[in-house]
Amino acid sequence: NKLPRKLPGWLTIADNPLMARTGLRKKTSASPASKPRSTPLPRASLLPAENAIPQFLLYLEMELGLSPNTLDAYSRDLRDCSAFCELTSTPITAIDAPALAKYLQFLQTEKKLATTSILRHIASLKMFYRFAKTRGYAAENPTDLLETPHSWKKLPDVLGREQITALLNSVGNEETN
Repeated sequence: NKLPRKLPGWLTIADNPLMARTGLRKKTSASPASKPRSTPLPRASLLPAENAIPQFLLYLEMELGLSPNTLDAYSRDLRDCSAFCELTSTPITAIDAPALAKYLQFLQTEKKLATTSILRHIASLKMFYRFAKTRGYAAENPTDLLETPHSWKKLPDVLGREQITALLNSVGNEETN
């Protein structure tokens, strides 16, 4: 049997003491039902930012069962964002909406990423910040105002009138030969 991967400081994700704080711990008959926290946690009670990305990747792997390629893509996207945050001396879990907008602009202008790659970064960040806020790594979710990314559908290339006429004429000429 394959044992779950463990991160330093935690035996497994279930051993994270924040699980009780967010209401995600298994409910027993002896404990009263608790509701997940709807208000943001005060900054003093946030978990260390350096644990957020490893815990998120572990969550994706163990709880969501995402493929290794998907995990690699999420990891690269978060590593890029984290490196950008280091330039401004801001932990990735404390980034705000204007800084996030600058990061997305950086991806487009400096890194010259394709629109589809930027959309993937947005999807990765939305999922990460939802996780970080829920689990107590971030006080706010700066991606709340971003729309869910959808790539534009490209219209198919079509034949012009002259090309259609030539095609139909060529079929008609072959039948008479």
